[in-house]
Amino acid sequence: MTRDTAFLWKIVAIGFHPQGGALMSFPLQLSSFTRKQLSRRLQQAYASGSLQLVKRIHALLALAQGQSVSEVAEMLSLGEQTVRDYRNQYLFKADLTQRHPLKAYDAVQLAVALRYGPILSGHPFTFVSGDSTLLAAVHAEGLVTENPSDHVMPDESAGRSG
Repeated sequence: MTRDTAFLWKIVAIGFHPQGGALMSFPLQLSSFTRKQLSRRLQQAYASGSLQLVKRIHALLALAQGQSVSEVAEMLSLGEQTVRDYRNQYLFKADLTQRHPLKAYDAVQLAVALRYGPILSGHPFTFVSGDSTLLAAVHAEGLVTENPSDHVMPDESAGRSG
């Protein structure tokens, strides 16, 4: 795993099952490096006025400090399911970076495709990217992939004179 990936997604979570279902109740374990990165990202979210991101990061940090889902939900005026969703999405992305050599942003793309692609498209869909590492991970997760670079037409004017 690259440091770029680890900065946001590296956690230690025993008992996580990436295919869904209820997660066991446990404190979210974050490395000190990850906590620092989340704190920096929190400052950026405050500066940009992104209230949803501020609440999401606060929720993750509070869970990492051992607060319960219900305590975090009350503190941030969120529903308990929203807090669980924040935690589960974080854990799912972390799991993807453990199984595949993905950067954090690529893990987000894959997680969104796995979670929402079939729902939004209503039928089988194709994940398109020019990134071979990301395509390999997407394919390994069972989705159909396509690389647009594989379909480049040769320049018909090449080799012609005049």
